[in-house]
Amino acid sequence: MFISALIASFFVKEEKFNRSGKRSSIREDLSQAVHNRTFITLLLLVGLSTFSVMILEPLLTIYMTQLGGEQSDASLQAGIVFSAVGIATLIAAPQWGKIGQRIGFIKVLVIGLAGGGIGNLLQYFVGHYTEFGALRFVYGLFFAGVYPALNAMIVRVTAPAFRGRAFSLSQSSTQLATMLGPVLGGLLSGWIPIRWVFVLNGVMLLCSAVLLFRKRHLDRPEPGAVGEGAA
Repeated sequence: MFISALIASFFVKEEKFNRSGKRSSIREDLSQAVHNRTFITLLLLVGLSTFSVMILEPLLTIYMTQLGGEQSDASLQAGIVFSAVGIATLIAAPQWGKIGQRIGFIKVLVIGLAGGGIGNLLQYFVGHYTEFGALRFVYGLFFAGVYPALNAMIVRVTAPAFRGRAFSLSQSSTQLATMLGPVLGGLLSGWIPIRWVFVLNGVMLLCSAVLLFRKRHLDRPEPGAVGEGAA
């Protein structure tokens, strides 16, 4: 965090910042946001995407032991498997950004959610932790398209004057999902086998992809944007 602070202080230059401008309240920001259904949909998808990742976080170490991993090395193996998604994201996310500029970010979002859903469902069938790690990597290649597409679409539907507040609301959605995901994941694993948590997670993502596919018009710019009195 200290290194990040140094980078932001010395290398990030902010231009055209009006320090004397009026500051809106959280209530006013929410009031502007709720008048744009597209933006609210994106906030829900941001939260759902984060929730789908975090619901599995407390279960990976336990699941690794169930798949034959040594209990003494389960934490390390779970860390490697969890990192596989990050490596896949590092590789695939820039490519998804380029693809989104060509075919539209709504299509990338549908592909990412559908790929993530299928990847979760397939994790029900794995029998060894190496298979699990490989499948998590492939899942990450698809799911890597979700966040770039969401961020690009938030930019499209928000006015420059509101954009900082829009991403603040997006971050709030992310943090709420980060809090709820591990708690619900832990609760579910006490009621049902961990394999079925992957199934529920996959079904949730697939349903989101189907519903989003039916709302393909979201990729078309609206007459106005949040922050300019249009919705």
